[in-house]
Amino acid sequence: MTVARADSPARGRPRDAALDRRIAEAALDVLAESGIAGFTIEAVAQRAGVGKAALYRSYSGRDDVLAAAHAQMHDDL
Repeated sequence: MTVARADSPARGRPRDAALDRRIAEAALDVLAESGIAGFTIEAVAQRAGVGKAALYRSYSGRDDVLAAAHAQMHDDL
């Protein structure tokens, strides 16, 4: 059995704050234009200029993207 040590580096690529911000802004734009019924991962990905897979690597779905966008907006205030 392998046990991760507390001083071990995290696995995978670190999150890119600029990309997270771009996704949050795109999510808020899509929400403003299309409403909750028209809010899709595909629309957010297209607006942010990333693939859907990039969103799904960081977020579990549209609710998670909306929550992150809301948190980003709250942090900005």
